[in-house]
Amino acid sequence: EATCHRWYEANRARFHSPDAWQAGHVLVAADPADPAARAEARAAAEGALAQCLADPDRLPDLASALSNCPSREAGGDLGLVEAGSTVPEFEAALRATSQGALHEAVVETRFGFHVIRVLHHEPGTQQPFAAVQPRIAAWLRESAWRRAAHQYMALLAARAQVEGMVLPAGADGPLVQ
Repeated sequence: EATCHRWYEANRARFHSPDAWQAGHVLVAADPADPAARAEARAAAEGALAQCLADPDRLPDLASALSNCPSREAGGDLGLVEAGSTVPEFEAALRATSQGALHEAVVETRFGFHVIRVLHHEPGTQQPFAAVQPRIAAWLRESAWRRAAHQYMALLAARAQVEGMVLPAGADGPLVQ
């Protein structure tokens, strides 16, 4: 257990849950290779943002009417979005927006233009040692077994005497016939 605890302390970042957000959005999709479509999509998203800024509770209706995302069926609700599960621009907007607030600008991604509202934010937390100790112990046991098996095989190979085969001079690699 002491070894597990030392390993936990040295690797705390591995046992930290990611930030998570419940977010709603409107996606006005546009092909990145089509400048005219991008300009039209941006204008539509800016219009949706203006309506949401006037009344944030309009976002679900606007998502149902305008969004090109499958979440439109749920009024734009994306459910729980964890850090690292979206494109960087979208995640940056989530991080910059307070819980319950609407992001102040349209967010451009490779998919198009988003109007984003953060409904709830759950900061990541450090998992306690007691919760992860069994996983650490199993990993350390397996790691020790692999290291021991590798050392044992290396010892056997070093002691082995191969007869009846002719190896090319200086052969260090696999056997050649």
